[in-house]
Amino acid sequence: MTCMERKFEVDGFVVVNPDIAIFALGGALTGFLSFINVLYHRTKLRNHEVYMILFFLFGCMNTSGLFINSLTPRTGSQMSTISFIMMTIDRFCSSAVSLTFIYCGLVDVGLLKDKSWSLRIVLLLNYMILWYWWNHDSATRAFDLLYTGLTEVGSLAYFVMSFITFYKFNSWRGWQWIALAGLSGLSGVLILQGKLGDLCINSVRLPLTSSYISVPNGEAIWYLFSDLSLLFFSIFYITSKWIPSRVNDTSADASEKIALLESFS
Repeated sequence: MTCMERKFEVDGFVVVNPDIAIFALGGALTGFLSFINVLYHRTKLRNHEVYMILFFLFGCMNTSGLFINSLTPRTGSQMSTISFIMMTIDRFCSSAVSLTFIYCGLVDVGLLKDKSWSLRIVLLLNYMILWYWWNHDSATRAFDLLYTGLTEVGSLAYFVMSFITFYKFNSWRGWQWIALAGLSGLSGVLILQGKLGDLCINSVRLPLTSSYISVPNGEAIWYLFSDLSLLFFSIFYITSKWIPSRVNDTSADASEKIALLESFS
């Protein structure tokens, strides 16, 4: 079932489906704040460089998604230009996130080395290939391969490599967070595909009033579960990749770790 769009104008922009706008903004903030948090504490976190790239791409993906799905200029020429730019950024970042998941897993299991020039060059070449592919292949085939296909492969590969890492290093710190992240992401995909029922309710009248509130449609619920998945994933990274404290500085490092974890709550 196709959901009816809800829209209104604000200062020259048309806001479509404000529920999606809220969740997309939440995802962007979570991605960028996670990037800043890891950057600030990078000396105490393993494999921080490749994960910083991942969180930054998450922020860019949700920012472009905000403009594509909810916020567009009112004038036609501006709308076509901005929409084209944001669409180009969104489809690239969506695929780049899934691809970076794979490289994060490969670094964690020890097959690649974080902060190495070889990894940086491979990532750059892969991103260039993704950009070229999106802009030179048919839209349908590119979407099936680079968005749907790569998302499924990247998520599953990282999930499997995470548990290989747990077993290899005999440390299960944060396993509950990656499990919650995976469950949230899977639920969002199933809802978006309509496999958990039709959630396309556009408005609900408040009891004893004449006012209506917007109820998120399937795509908005997907954004919500994506935000939850990203939040759980951020906590998982901090919990599982924190470098153990030195014996002579246990109390100071412990206090800093608690403060960092509290920043996600």
